[in-house]
Amino acid sequence: RWLGHLLDKLEALDLMDETMIILTTDHGFMLGEHDTIGKPWAAISDSNMYQEICHIPLVIYHPSAPEPGQRVDHLVQLVDLYPTILEA
Repeated sequence: RWLGHLLDKLEALDLMDETMIILTTDHGFMLGEHDTIGKPWAAISDSNMYQEICHIPLVIYHPSAPEPGQRVDHLVQLVDLYPTILEA
């Protein structure tokens, strides 16, 4: 809902052609998988890197992307975002 409001406002202000949008998070969250709720901590529970923790979304909109809607299956870490942002 709120992302939609943001996108609507960017379009209303005619800023979509000069705005890069990045949606991501730092980690996933366990919702009962592997008998764990929340973030797994080594001192409390199993601290394995399950898919629910490490397979997180990364969506990047760049107005001058060569192939809009392209999906890439490469491993990306948050540290990779900083040079991408600076280069843009």
